[in-house]
Amino acid sequence: MEQLEHIRNIERTDRISSLRERTLSSPRYLSLEQARIITRIYKKHENVSVSLKRAHALAASLTEMPISIDPFELLVGNRTPTFAGKTLYHLARMLLRERKVLLALDRDRGNRTPPIDWLGG
Repeated sequence: MEQLEHIRNIERTDRISSLRERTLSSPRYLSLEQARIITRIYKKHENVSVSLKRAHALAASLTEMPISIDPFELLVGNRTPTFAGKTLYHLARMLLRERKVLLALDRDRGNRTPPIDWLGG
């Protein structure tokens, strides 16, 4: 607990304050750009190994996706074209986590939930 208090009391620099404000005030949205690129590349290279598919998808993403540069960033780039975007990967993880919680609650109540497609319903 003492370490946590120490961290809370660290004085924020202008850079950190700006990034924090931007993080808290930016509206979130789902970015499909990378999902579209990955889907297209995986279909184009369906007969190669997963490692090669990932390499082709990374190359296409680095070539095709726009990069936003914030003056306060030390490392530039993101998985989406803007700061506040989230990828389908984030959405899928959230839905899976939610499904696991619901299944655990059902088990605790003694219910047996039939398996369903976690993305579809």
